[in-house]
Amino acid sequence: MIIARSAGRLGNQLFVYAALTKLNAQRETLVLVGFDDLIQNFPEVLTDSRHIPLPRKHWWRWDLSEKVLRSLGFLRLVSVITLDSAERRLVTSRGILPLALFSGGWCQDEGLIDPHIIHSMLPAGGYLSLHGESGEEGALSVSGDDPMFFIHIRRGDYLTWPTPEFPAALPESWYQEAMDKICETHPGARFLVFSDDDDYAEQFAQGKSNTEAITASPRQTLVLMSRCTGGIMSASSFSWWGAQLASRQSRGPFIAPLHWITWGKKRWDDSHSLADTTFLTWLPVVSPNRES
Repeated sequence: MIIARSAGRLGNQLFVYAALTKLNAQRETLVLVGFDDLIQNFPEVLTDSRHIPLPRKHWWRWDLSEKVLRSLGFLRLVSVITLDSAERRLVTSRGILPLALFSGGWCQDEGLIDPHIIHSMLPAGGYLSLHGESGEEGALSVSGDDPMFFIHIRRGDYLTWPTPEFPAALPESWYQEAMDKICETHPGARFLVFSDDDDYAEQFAQGKSNTEAITASPRQTLVLMSRCTGGIMSASSFSWWGAQLASRQSRGPFIAPLHWITWGKKRWDDSHSLADTTFLTWLPVVSPNRES
């Protein structure tokens, strides 16, 4: 049995689940603690896993349980799975009991996961169906046969995180620059805007004849993004998954902000390993509020 606690939202939960499933060659039972977003959008995960909901008010219970399990791991009674950052792989310190605590972090590293695990949970299909039946997952009531590109705009907590001075939310000018670059090579490109801020998405798309704001569930959004020709990403793990899944059937481009969440500091955050992602095109960010 492997026990893992969630950290973050759906994109991060997909990373951890994909890493654990790849690591779990013996098909031990996965006990997922607090993976509410994953279970809500991909309930099929429960066919080979168990889920324990973890409301925020009960986090202290897991904190206490984790301390106990770590102590048992120190005594070699239970196994502990950690990340070897130097070799970029998950390693297991074996214990006597058939129980393992996952303590491997975010797993945001292309080498730690098998993307097919997530791809297999999506409905089969090729390019985005523009004329699907009205209840078909991934169908849109738009017309035209031009290449479709997604734009994912994350706001919400990103407006002040990781710091109010250097937030991860990207300026609108960066998205426009990325759109212009795509239109240079794909003159007929059309854009679908997805965001956790529907009003902002509508405002962004307003006045752009080739752009439409889409309101959809996280699962539907991921399906639609995965069927696009390419995309423009926020510095979000959810964006990364949309691009990764779409890259299985298209060369893109998939444009991401250089330096990811720390674009404002113009350097990489050492806690992330996404700089080596093979299918991304990195575009520097120039904030209109700061000198370049």
